Amino acid sequence: MDHLGQLALHDLSFAEERTLSSFVPLGNEDTIGRLVSLVEAPSEARLVWLAGADGNGKSHLAEGLCRTSGVWPRGYFADEDWTDSAREAEFAGLAFIAVDDLKHLLGDAAREQWLVKLIDVRKRLGLPSLLIAEDGPAHTQTFFKDLRTRLATAEVLWLEPLPDEIKLGVMAEFARAKGFRLNQDVLGYVLKRHNRNLGRLIDLVKRIDQSSLRAKRPVTVPFVRELMRGEDLSVG
Repeated sequence: MDHLGQLALHDLSFAEERTLSSFVPLGNEDTIGRLVSLVEAPSEARLVWLAGADGNGKSHLAEGLCRTSGVWPRGYFADEDWTDSAREAEFAGLAFIAVDDLKHLLGDAAREQWLVKLIDVRKRLGLPSLLIAEDGPAHTQTFFKDLRTRLATAEVLWLEPLPDEIKLGVMAEFARAKGFRLNQDVLGYVLKRHNRNLGRLIDLVKRIDQSSLRAKRPVTVPFVRELMRGEDLSVG
C-alpha cells in the first residue's frame, strides 16, 4: 500500500456524519478543490455538475459541502425531497444547495420546471449550486429544452473511484480507530465478496466490530464469512 503515507489516514475523521475531512481525496484532489471553493470562497454564481459512478462518494461530498456551508440538511435534496415545491423560495435562498441523484428528477415535467426556476433564481442571487449524477449533462435526457440549455452551462467535474488498495487502507485504519485489527486475509476476503462502495465497506467493518464483541470471537475469515452469509452481505 505505497500510497497510504500520502493519505495521512490517521488524520481522517470517522464520525457518523459524512464530512469533507473524512473523505479520501486521492486521485480527485483538483475536483475536491473546485468543490470546496464553491462553499469556502464563492466568487460567482457557479452551477457545478458532479459526475461519477455509483459508490464513488458523490453523496458523501455533497453532505460534507452542505455541512461546511452550514445548510445541512436543508440544502441537500434527493428524490424524496421533490414533493414540496411550496418551499421553493427557501431552497432558492440558501447559501449552497446540492441536488443528488438527478436521474430521479429528470423526465418529470413538474420537477424539471422546479429545477429551472431554482437555477434561474440562484443565478440571479449569485448563489452556488451542485447537481449530482452518474453521467455528464451531455449524456442526460431532459423533458424541457430550457433545462437542457441551463445544464449545458454547468462546470462538469468527475469523481474517480479510489484504488482498491486505498479502500483496504481506510478499512484497516477505521478498524484500528475502533480498537481492533483487520488482517490482510480478512480485508482481501471482504473486498472480493462485498460491494466496493467505501461507505458500505465501512458499515460492514462496524458490523464486524459489533458482532465480534457480542460473540466474543476474534475477527477471522471464517467469522466474517458467517456474518456476511447471515446478513446476506454478498457483492451487490
